[in-house]
Amino acid sequence: MPKGVKFTSLETLKKQIEGLGENNQKMILKILKDDNIIVMENADGIFFDIVSLPKTTLQTIISYIDFCEKSREEMERRQRDEDIFRKELKPMDVEQEA
Repeated sequence: MPKGVKFTSLETLKKQIEGLGENNQKMILKILKDDNIIVMENADGIFFDIVSLPKTTLQTIISYIDFCEKSREEMERRQRDEDIFRKELKPMDVEQEA
């Protein structure tokens, strides 16, 4: 296990990777392949030994997951703003039609 990385953190990281969309999981796979990490593939999916990952690979994966989370939050914020804007605009449209 990489020095300074707690097992619970790796378990959380595993769950975060599993919770990503397919395209984001493919990006994690690319990170692994770029770092020459051995992955195994079967009918159930793609697997790798998260405990033996080099610290630099872990940091890259964590940074990418942080990016995904921030992007998701930003998208949700924009969607909320758009919904609010549409609700505010709707009464104006009705008044203009009258």
